[in-house]
Formats: sequence, structure tokens, C-alpha cells
Amino acid sequence: MFNRLKSFSEDVAKGLNELNNEIRSATNNPNPNTVSSPTSNTSKEAIKTFKRESKVFATKTPDPNDMQQPKDESNDEQTGEHTNDGEPQDSTTSSSSVNGHTGLNFDEIPADLKPKMRKFLKYEEKYPVLLEAYKTEKRKSELISSFEKALQESTPFTSIADGGLLIEYLEGLNEKTQLLNGELRSKSKQLNDIQTISKDFEEKWHLLTKEIESIQHDLKVTTDLKNKEIDSLKKEIEQLNEKEHHPYQEIDFKSQFEDLNKIHETLLKDFEDFKTKFNELQKEHDLKVQELTKLKDDNEQLVSKADKLEEDSKNQILDFSKEKEALELKVLELEKELAHQNQQLEDLHSKDDGSDKLLELESQLTNVQLSLEKSNSVIKDLEGDKSSLEKLKVELESTNKILQDELTKLEALFTDYKSTSSAELAKKNSELEELQKSVKDKLNVPSPAAPAPINEVSQITSSKKKKKNKKKAVDQIQETQKEGSIVDNDLKLKFDSLTSDYEAIHTKLKNVEEEKTALESELKDVRSNYELLSKEKTSLVEEIMELRSNLHSKEEDIELLRDDLRDLGSDLVDAKEKHKEYELKIADNTEVDSLKKELEELKKSHDVVQQRLKESEEKSVDTTEIDTLRKEIIHLSKSYNDVQTKLKDYEEKQPDTTEVDGLKLKVDELTKSYNDSCKEVEKFTQVQKKLDAEKASINKILKEKSLDIETLTSKITTLEKEATTSNKSLCELRKYKTESTSKLNQVTKQLEEKSKQILVLQKEKDTLSNRVDELLKFKSQDSSLKLELASLKTSVELKEKMVIELKSQIQELERSKDSLKEDLLLLGEKNIGLREENRELGTDKNELLKKQQTYIERESILNTQLNKYQTEKQKIAVELESLKAKHESLKNERLNSKDETQIFKQQFEELSMKARESQMKLDNLEDELTEARSTLHARSKEASSIRKLLIESQSLLEMKELEFKTEIKKLNDERLTIEDKSKLLLKRKQLEVDELQSSVTENNKKLKTLENNYRELQLKHKALESEMEALPSPGPFSDSENIEETISTLRESLQSTSKKLKEVERMNLVLRKLNEESNMKFERLSKNYKSLTVEYRDLKEKYGASRSRALSVVLNPIEKQSPSSSGEQSNGTNVAYLKNVLLGFIEHKDQREQLLPVVKTLFSFTKEDEQKLLTALR
Repeated sequence: MFNRLKSFSEDVAKGLNELNNEIRSATNNPNPNTVSSPTSNTSKEAIKTFKRESKVFATKTPDPNDMQQPKDESNDEQTGEHTNDGEPQDSTTSSSSVNGHTGLNFDEIPADLKPKMRKFLKYEEKYPVLLEAYKTEKRKSELISSFEKALQESTPFTSIADGGLLIEYLEGLNEKTQLLNGELRSKSKQLNDIQTISKDFEEKWHLLTKEIESIQHDLKVTTDLKNKEIDSLKKEIEQLNEKEHHPYQEIDFKSQFEDLNKIHETLLKDFEDFKTKFNELQKEHDLKVQELTKLKDDNEQLVSKADKLEEDSKNQILDFSKEKEALELKVLELEKELAHQNQQLEDLHSKDDGSDKLLELESQLTNVQLSLEKSNSVIKDLEGDKSSLEKLKVELESTNKILQDELTKLEALFTDYKSTSSAELAKKNSELEELQKSVKDKLNVPSPAAPAPINEVSQITSSKKKKKNKKKAVDQIQETQKEGSIVDNDLKLKFDSLTSDYEAIHTKLKNVEEEKTALESELKDVRSNYELLSKEKTSLVEEIMELRSNLHSKEEDIELLRDDLRDLGSDLVDAKEKHKEYELKIADNTEVDSLKKELEELKKSHDVVQQRLKESEEKSVDTTEIDTLRKEIIHLSKSYNDVQTKLKDYEEKQPDTTEVDGLKLKVDELTKSYNDSCKEVEKFTQVQKKLDAEKASINKILKEKSLDIETLTSKITTLEKEATTSNKSLCELRKYKTESTSKLNQVTKQLEEKSKQILVLQKEKDTLSNRVDELLKFKSQDSSLKLELASLKTSVELKEKMVIELKSQIQELERSKDSLKEDLLLLGEKNIGLREENRELGTDKNELLKKQQTYIERESILNTQLNKYQTEKQKIAVELESLKAKHESLKNERLNSKDETQIFKQQFEELSMKARESQMKLDNLEDELTEARSTLHARSKEASSIRKLLIESQSLLEMKELEFKTEIKKLNDERLTIEDKSKLLLKRKQLEVDELQSSVTENNKKLKTLENNYRELQLKHKALESEMEALPSPGPFSDSENIEETISTLRESLQSTSKKLKEVERMNLVLRKLNEESNMKFERLSKNYKSLTVEYRDLKEKYGASRSRALSVVLNPIEKQSPSSSGEQSNGTNVAYLKNVLLGFIEHKDQREQLLPVVKTLFSFTKEDEQKLLTALR
């Protein structure tokens, strides 16, 4: 039996060891792949494990009532033996059942061991169930810890106890999405503004097209009139030609030709005037083309801005889509977590354990569900914003297409107009040339026709004898003279009528031109006004962009403030923990009363803030800048409620004095921050008032300028209508002129009537112009024109004064800013003086300076925060009213409950409290002094360690400098040796080359001599052959064989020399390559030498500064310890300090900006090193 017990105990020990090993392996390495993977992979694998092992949460643990420890059955058996002696069957049956179950005979076991064995058997039955329950609960705890790790990686959530952090994180995400929605709305507003600008541009475009069409119409009318005049002159010239062909005309041709010359000159003058007018019109056309190009450029700029906005919107949409995906993933994860936690809750409810963890988990679940609903609503809003941005894109594209089509149409119209105008000019030039030719021909014709009457007179004088012929000739001459005089009179009348018509037309043309110049001057004024308005608009747009950039910077500052608020929240949590620790200790009631008084002061300051918020509601402050201040006030109200709860707990349990002091300090800090925020609210309400006044004045100016533009456009339209009516009247007059040529007798009467009509028309025109002037000056019938002009001038002067006043206000604001900055500088100087006086408290001063900088940044941040107060003002007002009601009810209760005796007691206790507070303050100051001394001691140790590190680094640098110098010397020596060797090799090779060349030249000479010998031998051989043929008997061929042997030897020598030459060339190439390589090495060595010298100088400069710092640190006589012990301690602390700094810099993302200067100074990073480190961390 004892062996069985041993084996059972060994099995239990083995099982427990295996479980512990599994747990250690799971905690150290939950997956072998996760060691090298980053945090994202671990979170993904943790989610996978949640999916796999979700069934673990469904398993139920056994009830503790069923799993209680078995009791000893010795007492039970004894009682059973004494009471139930007559019933031995039950015991036998139970023992037999146990024997059947375990295989043991209880009859053989002694009576003392039987109850223990039964207890052991019961425990053996319960052990596997307990083991399984232990495994499941252990696995659940592992999963919960891994879930916490996953949350730690992606959120600031550290443990399940800190469920509020997760809620704050999700609320922060919701706030970010709200800010992004606000940015999207602002971008949509910008797009709407661009659309309005494009519509205004289209309207201006249509007006320009109408102006161009009217100018084209005027040109056509003028060309038609000129053509009609030319036709009439041609008809007159034809009539004159017909009269010249008449045989019996005796007219003064000279006078006629003089008149024709005059007409020709007038026509030439008119043509020159027409040319000048045409040139002016061309210039106007060019100016309008330039204006069109400017408008095109403006359109292109607008299109580019729209494209930029589209790109920004696309980038924002991508960011939103990424955030949406991340939120969806988080939503899925949170849903899964909800399911798991619901299962856990069900299990816990089934157990009926009323623990605090259940309540915390339920609150966390509700908060997570609310955050999920908020995130879903945010996703829906983002989708709606995305659809609206896509619609705006489509509208912008359509407007751009329409503008481009209109531009192409106008360009085509301009090209047609140029072509038509050039063709008409060419036609008119040709017609004028033809007229000049015809006039010249007519001037040359009358010279031979002049002697005709002289011949007739000579015939009449020669035929005096014949009286009848005389009388007939005299009668004929008299008749011809009479007819000529009649024709002269008719021509004079015609000429007079034509000149009068021409003068009337010329006067009308001058009037039309004057009207046209007036219209052009008015158009120029309108354009100048439009340009001024556009410039003002651009300036306003730039100011808006600057404000937006300031808003972005201030949003970053808001995030910093949020971090500070989180730190305050953590401090409050620490205070709560201290409160829980000191709940059982006792303190005096007098300190609690002082805390109550401070709470009443906080309430009063809270009421003051409420009144200021109501005043800001009446003054219509924007919502975007007030939200953050409201959140701070809510945070302060929360802290106020926390302090109230603490006071209640104090009244019930009477805490220790140390905790009361800590709470006092925190209450003082809260009151200070609350008062600072109130002051900032007052400042920014004043600034907001000024900004509202400036905005109202600017809006008034814009409205007045828009009215001026509308009046000018109405003026332009009326003047254009008058110009068209005047052109129509001119056309009618010219038609009457053509009819006057056919009806010469009625011309005079019609001219008189027309002159009267012209006078009437001029009078009507004057009256109409006066009426138009009266209507255009803001349609004021009562006041006179002079008063209106004076009012306009005064309005302009007022606007200028307003602008000057606004500038002066801006300058005053800048001066106030400068004064504030100067005050801050003075405060900084005072702080520096305090530093010099109190060197021991240097660290505390640095912290105060940082806080001062944060407050200065808050002043700039609160400019944006004022606009965010309007949405939550009503809620705050309701909450404050409820708090007031509660406060009043509490006051009434206190007044009713407290008697006069308690008042006297309170006064006495207040006096005693003040004395105790003074003592406590003294004690606190002494504690602070001791802490400051300890911190100074620690910092002095750190300074000594840093000093030693600097000395070591200097020694290392000096060693490196020596090494570098030795290396540089070695390299220079090697370079010189290599140069000498290369020079020697070159000289040797050159000598060998020269020798080879000389040998080659000698061999060539030998070859030439041998070739000559060979030729001579060939000639001799031929001569010998011929002689041998001549001989009867052939002799031996010994000579030819000798010659062939010599030739073969010569060939072999040639081949050997050629091989030697090739080898020499190869050697030359090898030497060249070696020379080039040596030059390259020399250049590299020189570059390395230069870089090393530059680095050496930089290191000298850096470590010269570091030496000066080290010397300044050494001069401080802070500690005088033995060098050996201090060295050992500094080495140990240096390593630990460096580790802590590095780990804190890598782990805490929020504190990297604060730890960067420390890392710089410790590791002496440059800017490039900083950038590399930041990019690696990102």
C-alpha cells in the first residue's frame, strides 16, 4: 500500500512539473515564429489563437462545493459503531464497493488506516477533475494575458484593471474622425467656392463674347457705309463721263476736276481715318486677346487648384479608407472580444460570484459597444463624404470641359474676324486704287477737248459773209452756254448737298466715337475695380490658408495638451490608490474643513466660468475653437467630483494627515489650472470680439464692392444699347442719302427735315444720357447727383478709414503680443537670476521653464479652441444648473443641520488648523529640501559618470587619432614606394622597348639586305638555269638547296622577331594597366586622406566643446570620494542608466521627444544620425 502511495505522489509531482514547463514555454515562446516577427505578427497570431481556443471559454469549471476536501471518517465510523451496532450490512456493502472499485481488501487493513484510505480514495477520484479545471483556468488566464498584450501593442490599454484607458482611446479616435470630418467639410466648402468662381468666370466670358460681337457688328456697319459711299461716287463719276461724251458741252472742266480732286483728297483722308480706326480696333482686339489669355491663365490656375484639391481629397480618401479598414479590423476584433467576454460573463454569472471584476468587465463591455456604435457611425459619415467628394469631382470636370469648349469657340471667332477684316481691307485698298486711276485718266482727257469751241469760233469768224450761218452758230453757242450754266448750277447744288451730308455724318461719327471712348473708359474702370477685388480675394484666400495652417499647428498643440491631461489623470489615479492605502488611518477633522472651503472656492470659480461662457454665447463665438476648453472644464468638473467623493470618504473614515496634504496640493494645482483656463477664456473672448468686428467690416466692404460691380455692369449694358440704337439711326440716315441722289429736287427739303430730326435725336440722346446717369447712381430719385457722388466718396473714405483702423488694431494686437513676449523674456531673465542664486534647485527650474513654455503654447492653442465651445454650451449650462440646485440644497441642509455651537467650534478649529498647516508646510519644505539634496547627489553621481565617459571617449579619440595618423603615414610611405617602383619599372621597360626597337630596326635592315640578296640570287638562278639548259649534261643542285636553306633560316628569324615584338607590346599594355591602377589607388588614398582630415577636424571641434563642458563640470566641487570606489560605481550606474534611457526611448512613443536631447548628449548624435534613428523607428 505504501508503494502505491509513493507511485501516486510521484505521478502528481510529474504532472505538476509538466504543467509548469508547458506554462513557461507558452509564456516565453507561445510560437516559435513569433521571436523574430514584429509586433503586428504577434497580434495577428494572438488573434488566431483566440479563434482556435475560443472553446476554452465555453468549458465550465466545477463548483467549489462539489470539490471540497474530504474529511476524516474516523469519527463517523466511531459514531456509526456506537449507534448502529445492529446494522453491519451497510458497512460491509460500502467496504465491498470500495474493494470492487480499487481492488483493495479493507478487512486486511487495520481500523486506524481505513478512514484515511477512504479519504485518499475520494481525493484520488477528485484529482483528475481538479487537474482539468486547473488546466482550463490556466489556459484562460494565458489567453487573457495574451489579449492584454495585443491591446497593449495597438492601444494604450495596459491591463484589464485600466478599462477606462481603452474607452478614452476609442473616444480619441472618434474625436480624430470628427476633426477629419470637419476638414472634409472645409474642403467641400473650398470646392463650392471654386465652383462659384468658375460661374463668375463663365458670366464674364459671355459678356466678353457679347462685346466682341458688338464690335464686329459695328465694323460691318462702317464697312457697308463706306462701300455705299464708294458706289455712289462711282455712279457720279459715270454720269460725269457720259456728260463728257456729249458733243455740245461747254463746261468748265477745270472746276469739275478740281472738285473731283477735292473729293478724292477727302476720300483719301477718310480712308486714312478708317485705317487709324481700324488699327485702334486691332489694338483693342489685341488687348482683349491678352485679357482672354489672362482669363485662360486664371482658368488654368483654378483648374490646377481644383486638381490639387482633388489630389488632396484623394489622399484624404485613401487615408480615410485606410483608417476605415483599420477601424473595421478593430471592430471585428472587438466583436470577437465581446463574444469571449460575454461567454466569460455567463460563466461567472453561473457561478454567482459577486466580485468586482464582473462589474468592471460589464462596464468595459458597455463602453466597447458604445465605441463600436460610434465607429460605425463615423464609417458611415466617411462614406457619405466620399460620395459627395466624387460628385464634386464630376461637376468640376464638366465645368472645365465647358470652359475649354468656349475658349476654342472664341479663338475660332477671333481667327475668322481677323481673316474677314484683312480681306475687307484688301478690297478697299483695291477699290481706292481703281478710283485713283480713274481720276487720273479723267484729268488727262479734257486737254484735247478744249480747242473745240475755239475752232467753232474761228469757223464763225471765217464765215462772216454768210449771215444765216452766223445767226445759227450764235444761237447754238448761246443755247450751249445756257445748258452749261444750268448743269453747273445743278452740280454745285449736288456738291453742296453731298458736303452737308458728309459733314453731318462726320459729326455723328465723332459723337459715336466719343461715346465709344466713354464706354471704354468706363470698362477700364470696371476692370480695374474687378482686378482690385480679385487681389483682395486672393489676399483673403491666403489669409484663410494661413489660418488653416495655424489651425493644423494648434491641433498638434491640442494633442500635446491631451497628453498632459492624461498625465494629470494618471496622477489622480495614483492619489486614489494612496487614498485606498490610507483609509484605515485617522486624522483631524479640521483639515477636512479646509478642504471643503477650497472646494467652495472651486465652485465659485466654476460659476464664474459659466457666466463667461454665457457671455461668449451672446457674442456668437465659433464652435471649433471652444471644444477643447470645454473638455478641460469637464475634466476639471470630474476632478471636482472626485475630490467631493474623497471628502465624503474622509468624513466617514478620517484619513491620515499626509494624504490630506497631498490632496491639498492637488486641489491647489487644479484651482491654479482652472483659474489659468478662465483667464485664457477671457483673453480669447476679447480676441474673438475683435475678429468678429473685423469680419463684419470685411463683409460690408465686399457687399459694397459687389453692389458697385452690379451698377457698373448695368451701366455697360445701357451704354451698349444706346450704341446699337445710334448705329441703327446712322444706317437709316445713310439710306436716306442714297435716295437723295435719285431725287435731286427734294434733297434740300429732306436735308432740312433730317437736320431737324438729327437735332431732335441729339436732344433725345442728351435726355436719355441724363436719365441713364440719374438711374445709374444707385437709383436715388430724391437726392441730387452731387450728393450721391459725395456720399460715394465718403463711403470710399469710410472704407479706407475702416481698413486703416483694422490695420491699426492688428498692429496693436502685434504690439500687445510683443509686450507679452518681452514680459516673458523678463521673467526668463528673473528665472536665470534665481538659477544663479539657487544652483541646487536647477532641475526644478528646468521643469518650471518647460511648464511655462507649455502655457505659452496653450495661449496660442486656445485661439483655435474658442470656436469649439458653442456645441456643448447648452449641455454645460444644464449640468451647471443641476449642480447649482444640488449645491443650494446641500447648503440649505448644512445650514439647517449646523448650530451656532458648531460654528464657534469650527472657528476655533480653523485657527488650530492654520497653525498645523504652517507646521505641515514647514515639514513639507524640509522634505522637499531633503529630496532635492538626494536628487542633487544622484545627479552629481550621474555627472561624474558622464565626466568619466567623456574622458574615456576623449582617450579613445586620441588613440584613434594616433592610429589614423600612423595609418596615413604608412599609406604615404606605401604610396611613395609604389611610385618609385613604378618609375623604376617604367624606366626598365622603356629601356627594353628601346632595345627591342633598335633590334627590330636592325632586323628590318637585315631583311631588306637579305631580300635584295634573294632577288639577286633569283636572277643568278635564272641565269644559271638558262646556262644549265644550254649545257648538255645536268649538274648537281647544291647551290639552289643552299639558297632555300638560307631563306628558311631568314623566315624563322623573322617569325621570332615578330613574336618578340608582340610580347613587347603586351608588356607595354600590362605596364600601362599597372600605371593606371596605381594612379587610381593614389587618388583613392588622397580622397581617403582628405575625408579623414575633415573628420579629424570635426572631431577636434566637437570634442573641444565637450572638453570645455567636462572641465566646467569638473570645477563643481560636489563630491570628493576615492577614485577607485567612485569609478566602480559610475561604471555600474552608467550601464544601467544607458539601458534605461534606450529602453524608455524605444518603448514609450509619447516620451520620445523628451528623451531625444538626452540620447543626443549621451551618444553625441549628429542631425544625420538623428534622422537615421527616427526613420529606423518609424
